[in-house]
Amino acid sequence: METLRQKIERLANDYINDTEYQKGFIREKWMTKITNELDLQHLSDYELANMWDMVWLTLENLYTYYDEKDVKKAWKYMDTQSAFTEVVNMEARRRKGK
Repeated sequence: METLRQKIERLANDYINDTEYQKGFIREKWMTKITNELDLQHLSDYELANMWDMVWLTLENLYTYYDEKDVKKAWKYMDTQSAFTEVVNMEARRRKGK
């Protein structure tokens, strides 16, 4: 069974390796995929806040791990961290707008 951390790492690696990956820009298909795979719409507000932390910390860990080994890969994890946490933020904004 895949842990949440493993799921975030898998999604991040799939995202980075997508042929349409573009630094600083996340496509709609990825926003939908992240929302669905992390089940953001069904989390409580408390769980959503914790999910933001989990996404940020998991990708920060990967960035730190690769920072001295492969700087280009490290920067992709930092970009992914920004993109994925923005997807969580979008879900929070969607709820606030209701």
